[in-house]
Amino acid sequence: MKLILLVILTFNVIVSFAAECPDIPFVSNFQPKRFLGKWRAIQTTGLDMACGGFDISGPEGSGKYNVHLLPVKIDVKMRLNRPNDFSSGFTEESPIELMNKANLKIFATDYDNYAGVVECKNDDGLYFVSATISSRSGVLSNDIVQNLKAQLVNYGVDVSGFKIIRQDIC
Repeated sequence: MKLILLVILTFNVIVSFAAECPDIPFVSNFQPKRFLGKWRAIQTTGLDMACGGFDISGPEGSGKYNVHLLPVKIDVKMRLNRPNDFSSGFTEESPIELMNKANLKIFATDYDNYAGVVECKNDDGLYFVSATISSRSGVLSNDIVQNLKAQLVNYGVDVSGFKIIRQDIC
């Protein structure tokens, strides 16, 4: 209960509602070991926060990866939906109910600079969709951000609710 209250007080959760989860392909030829490590959220439609990011480690047995949400220090597990097959994405195991059992797909990354992630959860017919654009350094060029947003629009994701996340105050 304290954890849920902490999350509610720390973040204003902003999600889009959709008729269904968008059909988003997982990044081709995904290299999970190169994706591990710290990522800084640059813009998101998910959690409205002053600063933040995540640190990914793993894998553990059966395709589970650990995700440590920063700065709130909440741990989330990502489990491959199908063993050794990244195309179907991950399922999140989270103490945050809105994120628990959400499907997560990494739709774009160059591993060293940027990553685009979409989460979608079907909750009794209501679909919650959030997207996050992240970088390793905490900054990205406007060209990269606009390119990732254009990809999201092509996948049917509403990008009008993107919020800028300032990393300089973390």
